[in-house]
Formats: sequence, structure tokens, C-alpha cells
Amino acid sequence: MEKDKDKIKAWKATADIFFEKGIKVFIKDLTGNFYMGNIVFVGEVTLTIDCFAPIQRKGKRYVLYWTLMDDFREYKEREVHNES
Repeated sequence: MEKDKDKIKAWKATADIFFEKGIKVFIKDLTGNFYMGNIVFVGEVTLTIDCFAPIQRKGKRYVLYWTLMDDFREYKEREVHNES
């Protein structure tokens, strides 16, 4: 329980930095759903993001509960290499 509280506290601090710098985020919730987007609001209980991916979430705003998140980190685009 204490470990989860520490993780959420660290995620909130990271989210504040990402929000200030406009860094895109990747989130996975406890049910396995993925969210990729820009942070709109960092709250005590929730995080609000505007999604750009995956396709079924693109252009939508989501309010996610910290306690229901399984992964939270900076979004990094995969590099695609063409072998010609």
C-alpha cells in the first residue's frame, strides 16, 4: 500500500514536469488499455489528457485515476528504418 502511494506521488511530480514542458505521455491502465497524449490537468486524484493515439482514443479527452494506472512514462515514437 505504501509502495503504491510512493509510486503515485512520483508520477504526479513527473506529470507536473511533463505538463510544464509539453512532453507527451504514455499510460497503461490496470485493464490493459493504452493512452497516448498531452497532459491537460494534473490533479490529486486524476490526470486529464488529450489523446492522439491509439486510433479509438484519438481526439478525445480522458480523465484517468492515478490509482487505476499501471504504467506512466514519457511517450517516445518508435523509429522506423527502411532497409533499401
